[in-house]
Amino acid sequence: MDAELTPIRQRREAFAQDIPAVLKMLQEGSERANIVAEATMKEVREAMGINYFDAMN
Repeated sequence: MDAELTPIRQRREAFAQDIPAVLKMLQEGSERANIVAEATMKEVREAMGINYFDAMN
């Protein structure tokens, strides 16, 4: 089991040495996920006929 976990532990240690890089990766991933989520929610609202925000314009 230790042999299986060794590469994971090594990657974790490498990430721990560069916290700013980890935070940048998380920020970029979050931004990409938000773009996808917004598009998905737009499709869901249209499919369900829920257009609260369109009515405000």
